[in-house]
Amino acid sequence: MASSVAPRLQVVLSVVPDVPLVLGVPTALRAAHALVDVPVDRFIFVTGSIAALTGRWNAQLRALPWTAVSSPAAVGSALAPTSAVLVLDPEGMPEAGELRAFLGECRRRAAPTAWLWSGRTVAVYYPAGRSARRSVLGRSSQGVSGSPRPVDADFHGERLVADVRAWYDLRDPKDVERAEHDLVRSLRKDTDGYLARLDRGISIPVSLALTRTAITPNAVTASSLLVGLLGAGVLAVPAYGAAIAGALLLWCSCILDGCDGEVARLQLLSTPWGARFDAVTDNVVHVAVFLALPVHLHLSHAHAAVIPAGLVLIAGVLLSMASVWWLILRQPSPRRGPGALLYERIASRDFIYVLLALAVVHRLEWFLWAAAGGSHVFWLTLWALALILGQEAVAHVLNALGWKWASDPRQAAAVPLRRLVALRVAGDAINYLTPSGTLAGEVGRTAMLKASHATGTEATSVIVAKIAQTLGQALFVAVGVLVCARTLRVGLPMWTVIAGVLTAALLGVLAIVAARRGFAAWRLSPLRRSFAGFVRAHRGRFAAATLLFAAAYAWGAVEAYLICRSLGLRVSASTIISIETLSAAVDGVLFMIPAKIGIQEGSKTAIFAALGLAPSAGFAFGLLRHLRELAWAAGGLVVCAIAWRPAPVGNIPEIANTGAMS
Repeated sequence: MASSVAPRLQVVLSVVPDVPLVLGVPTALRAAHALVDVPVDRFIFVTGSIAALTGRWNAQLRALPWTAVSSPAAVGSALAPTSAVLVLDPEGMPEAGELRAFLGECRRRAAPTAWLWSGRTVAVYYPAGRSARRSVLGRSSQGVSGSPRPVDADFHGERLVADVRAWYDLRDPKDVERAEHDLVRSLRKDTDGYLARLDRGISIPVSLALTRTAITPNAVTASSLLVGLLGAGVLAVPAYGAAIAGALLLWCSCILDGCDGEVARLQLLSTPWGARFDAVTDNVVHVAVFLALPVHLHLSHAHAAVIPAGLVLIAGVLLSMASVWWLILRQPSPRRGPGALLYERIASRDFIYVLLALAVVHRLEWFLWAAAGGSHVFWLTLWALALILGQEAVAHVLNALGWKWASDPRQAAAVPLRRLVALRVAGDAINYLTPSGTLAGEVGRTAMLKASHATGTEATSVIVAKIAQTLGQALFVAVGVLVCARTLRVGLPMWTVIAGVLTAALLGVLAIVAARRGFAAWRLSPLRRSFAGFVRAHRGRFAAATLLFAAAYAWGAVEAYLICRSLGLRVSASTIISIETLSAAVDGVLFMIPAKIGIQEGSKTAIFAALGLAPSAGFAFGLLRHLRELAWAAGGLVVCAIAWRPAPVGNIPEIANTGAMS
């Protein structure tokens, strides 16, 4: 039922008896579940029979904060007087993504807003306030929660026009068919294995048939478990036909493993317990298969080496399962990133296809030996990449702390550290992917900070942090050069060339700044005065920020050590510092090249050669670091998409406003 906390948003939905069900579920429930990831605190269902709603659809309602009223006139008594209200047309169904975009735009505008589709109103939003409750009460008697009606002169608010595919008119059989087709198409998941995607062609028709029965998703999961265990048992029998039959049963288990989630999503029955049950049954079947395989080979060939290989395989499988759960599955989906998606696909049941093919050609021992080694490679590389990717979080925290200390104390107190970390990641992604000379990211950070925590000092803090970061980089390179002088195997002529290149790069940057802005413009610019004023007033904070940024650059040596160890290189601490110092120097010179295309691999090859290490190891080092940068850049773009949501003007164009807000 509804929460005791005053709702931030209430959604009014009507259950109309003569509106067709979409894949067996009322459209009101589908619309409610489309907003399950939006902070909606109360769904108000208008229905002629509350008992029928709760009796037939109790399982679907269980995941929602809801209440029900028996008539449109009773809606007012269920509304909280100081919360926003969204009313949806009961004779249609919104497309989930378009509905969330409309709601986001309404909250941004903070004004009464009607959503128009094909010339009629399909949704109306009222912002928080008593006027929202009065507006809904005034319109409920005219059918807002019962039937669609055009927005005319009595509606004082804004209008947004929906895209033609943003709404399904369920009075039209073609739109009912389109809604069901789109729902079925959405069943395919990004985490599907590369070969297991073929299963969807079979599992989806089976799931559609199951939705017309009383079979629950958990019952399908249990059936998948039983068929999988039966397949593993048959696979253990030492006979050619049994191996093929067992592999076919395991393939059927894979099909059913896809059906349980599909049925749950189609019938709105997804639950955390069901997801955990599905994951546990998957792992049980995997362990059973990898136990049955060496038993089959041992009984068939009586080869002494099969049992040790089987034990190695089981150990690798268990370690892989534990690693995937700890590093990927226990994390919320938005935090997993593209690397986790790749590992989820590899860890899927694609191996069943390989197992079936090798059973047909009577070469299951090939699978045993490949899986025994591959399972350990899988979990070792997973942890190695997790360490390489995860350690960068420390650098981002240090950079965020540097930004915090480069901010006015009032802003530093107002903005949480986690927000600064997110904006650092987002800004770095913009800088990394655009040829802007690391300036576009600073503009983006300023805009995103102003959007969430406007204090009037956003631009100053970004400029001060950028200058402090540059000084921190110079400080780290200066200290590192002292180490390089003892480690780098080059003579004075080469040092002269290096110094000349760095000097020329610095002069080039200064020339560009002078040409584009003019030294006089910089001397008189408001940002220059803001920076000078901050340094005069907060010398200690500026010094602390510079040291924190230098520490962030120094932390890169930890990553360099981890990468070297993952490549099997045993190098001294001075060599590690030399690698990182020279890398920072090269990055500072070639900062204009987007995504460091060719820079990481080429520069690391040259650096490793200069340090007397294998150039091939330097190339591999640069490739791993490049992958880490791309992974974090992808995460930064996700942060940008969340923190910087532009109005979806292409899908919901605004039309003329005819009146003042009510």
